[in-house]
Amino acid sequence: MTSLLRTLSLPGIFGVAKRVPMTPRKAFLLAALVLLLYIIGLSLTAVSTQRAANALFDTEISSTLAGGVSGLVKLEDELEVFRHRFRRLKAWAFPARQVAKLAGVVPPADRQRQGAELLLERLDLDYEIAVVALELAHLTLDLQSAVLDGSISIDDSGQVSVLRDSLVNLKMTSIRVLEKVESASEIETRLDDLGVVGPVKSLNYRLSESETRLGQIAKFSFLLSDVLLSDIELLTSMSSTLNDLRRFSSGEISNNELSVLIDDLVIRTKYARSQAVEMADSAPASIMDSEYGQTVRSLRDLNVSLHRLFTGIDTILGAAVGSFDSLKSASGALFEDGRAITEMLSALIEKEDELSDSAVLISESVEVLLKTGEKGPVSLGSFGDVLRERIGPLLELSFLLEGAPRVLADVIAIEGETRRYLMLGQSSDELRAAGGFTSSAWLMTFRSGALIENEYLNIAKFEDLDSLDGYPEASEALQLHMDAGILYMRDVGWDPHFPSVGRLAADIYEIEKSVRIDGVISMTQWSFIELVSVLGGIQTESGPVVASELMSVIEKGTDEQGTKFLATLFDSLINSLSGDRIQSSGVNLLRTINSLFKSKDLMIYSEDPAIQSLIFDIGWDGGLPISPRDRLAIIDSNVGWNKVDRNIDRQFRYEVDLTDMARPLAKLNIGYTNNSIVNENICGIQSHVPDTYDVLLNDCYWNYLRVYIPVGARLIESDDLPLGQETIAARVKGLRVGSPTVNQMFDNNGDYISGLLVVDPQSSRYVTFVYELPGLVLVKNGEFLEYTLDVVVQAGTRGRAGTVAVKMPAGYELVSVVPAASNSSNDLVVIDVDPSEDQAIKIIMRESSD
Repeated sequence: MTSLLRTLSLPGIFGVAKRVPMTPRKAFLLAALVLLLYIIGLSLTAVSTQRAANALFDTEISSTLAGGVSGLVKLEDELEVFRHRFRRLKAWAFPARQVAKLAGVVPPADRQRQGAELLLERLDLDYEIAVVALELAHLTLDLQSAVLDGSISIDDSGQVSVLRDSLVNLKMTSIRVLEKVESASEIETRLDDLGVVGPVKSLNYRLSESETRLGQIAKFSFLLSDVLLSDIELLTSMSSTLNDLRRFSSGEISNNELSVLIDDLVIRTKYARSQAVEMADSAPASIMDSEYGQTVRSLRDLNVSLHRLFTGIDTILGAAVGSFDSLKSASGALFEDGRAITEMLSALIEKEDELSDSAVLISESVEVLLKTGEKGPVSLGSFGDVLRERIGPLLELSFLLEGAPRVLADVIAIEGETRRYLMLGQSSDELRAAGGFTSSAWLMTFRSGALIENEYLNIAKFEDLDSLDGYPEASEALQLHMDAGILYMRDVGWDPHFPSVGRLAADIYEIEKSVRIDGVISMTQWSFIELVSVLGGIQTESGPVVASELMSVIEKGTDEQGTKFLATLFDSLINSLSGDRIQSSGVNLLRTINSLFKSKDLMIYSEDPAIQSLIFDIGWDGGLPISPRDRLAIIDSNVGWNKVDRNIDRQFRYEVDLTDMARPLAKLNIGYTNNSIVNENICGIQSHVPDTYDVLLNDCYWNYLRVYIPVGARLIESDDLPLGQETIAARVKGLRVGSPTVNQMFDNNGDYISGLLVVDPQSSRYVTFVYELPGLVLVKNGEFLEYTLDVVVQAGTRGRAGTVAVKMPAGYELVSVVPAASNSSNDLVVIDVDPSEDQAIKIIMRESSD
């Protein structure tokens, strides 16, 4: 209509006017008609422009994004319609705008004129906003479809580069929209100040609503791009920092260097978390309700978890580093006056709740991160594996700092009382169930953190021969295979359950010295070597000794001076525990100590039930667990009066057949290889005159083997392991030569299978046991069937590698296995085991849907 008026009516009117003679009255009528037609044309153009503006500015861009490409095409069409109509409006309005300037003498009319001018300016600016907003919508949609679909991995530098470029473009475009919205807001303020009314006020209000929506989506897009750009840089930095955590624990990076890195990540993840939370809060409801909303929530959760993770790390490392730094004040040996160690332990005990909360924080954050990395917008790639690997030791440290300080505080009596602990030196070269033959012992007396007395006890002369009737009787096996009638301190480690060993050692000490002690600590030679290694060596009377030299030094020293030589070495170790050396070793020392407790090369027992319960909780008790689950605890005991265990390679294969769920079967094959080199094989005789350490080290291996199995298991087949002619059991105890030594027996630790086997030098020997497992090893849990095997490590053994193979019941499929299987099929799960600590293997199955 407006086009018709413009192209036909006005030219026709002026053409008629040229042909018709003009009178004043005719001229007035013509002017009135022209004005009327102009007003009609302007009004119609204004109405059509307003309709186009309404269609455009009422569009919810966030809903358009949720609708995909088709929504953007519609928005482009509406924008083009508005552009054409707005250009026409400005053309029609030009004469009126010029004439309206004369209305300045009438204030009300002038305000309306100024309002109309500002409105046109605002419409012009809002058109520019709409153009940029459309560009923003395209960028956001491209990002959503091509990048935020979980296909981007931070391991792929090419993908990351594309992602970074897209995000930078999105961020800059968002800023352009926000800047234009800000300019439009300033015009709105000026319009409000004019107090305009009518259509101008109405359209001004509608434009304000549109600009608010555009500003919201622009702010959301800015935050989205900012968060993702931050995350790219963070994940790259974190991979490096998590590697530095490993270097820190091994002493390759200083406390201060790591603290700076962690503090930086705490600050950066705090910013990213703040932006991510604001991003999710600012997102329009239509986006959050769409599939795109899950991406937004994943990004928020990712960044919240990252900040929680590094806050927890910062707390734990701060406590550890701060505690070790406090040891700088200690001059000389740490236990000389005890003040520094007392202050350190007191500080850690005060922070137990905070450390516990931080450990939970880290665990929960890691779970969220790994889950987000699997399903979120950006794949964590290898960072997920790094996260699992590096966080494990840190969590171990945090859990250690929760309970260990209270245990150590009790041992060294930081409250001012007196504590007496018996330290047992176990020779793993002559292996026994609890770590080794007890070759040496010390009574350590503490008060207020200070070691006030360290008395060496000569094990060879420890027994009170006038009180032999008060000593406990040796176990039946010890009597049979070593002709021991009474249990002396040197054989106290015959039991694989260290709490029992600790109680027995305390009783024997009281019989000998008439003094009740507060607890017992066991240390194998391996723990001694590891501690010397982490301390960088020790200073002895004959000079410095490093870990690699330690065993040769011990062998030579004991050959020349007997076990008394061990006393000087132990004193050297204690004197090496100075504040500055522990501070420099820091977390590495603490983790090494914990690792030694886990491997049972260190074990501790307390007579105080509360402290013993705490020792159990942190896994330092060296216990042999009894449970309804399947159990495999292979326990070797050297009964050959030699030191050959260091030359023994051990391996096993444990096969479990769950086909018959009521009567599962187990087949255990255990192998030994004796790498000893001898000039003369004298394995026909179980005991002979001892010689130098080197001779004792290279000999035949006489092993009293025990395999602890679940309660209710029943041995059904085995190798005989016949009794030899020159064994103690045959020569002294009168047992028939050739009779089988394999038996199923029971003691305080449950059922076990035992036997005596001999391995010649440069030879291997294998033994196989087949036994029926109780049906209780399989547990029905809803739709799932669970099988759990506890593989128990023996104190003092190193590198008993093995394989566990589990045949699943017919009609069941594998759901999960922990630790990960090295090989698995539809009915067989194979797991390689190299336990340095007690390990639980758990297999979850369910009935197959086939």
